[in-house]
Amino acid sequence: MVGILSFSRIIEYLLIHHKSVTMAFLVGLMIGTLRLPYEKIVVSMESPIPIVVAAVIKFAIVFILEKRFESHPLSSNINKK
Repeated sequence: MVGILSFSRIIEYLLIHHKSVTMAFLVGLMIGTLRLPYEKIVVSMESPIPIVVAAVIKFAIVFILEKRFESHPLSSNINKK
């Protein structure tokens, strides 16, 4: 519990003060960890096309949600209550 709370505080500080570098690092970690599941799935499938299609769809969903919440941040909703 202490580790999770302290790690979240560190991430919060980094996102506030060094957002672009922190986001680039986190995205790099996420992309790097996809290699092993991708290799295991591709070995069991004949074509990687369904994986690529799913990745594009999921990217689009995240992109749309990010744009929506940029224009309506959650903090403004909390202050209205």
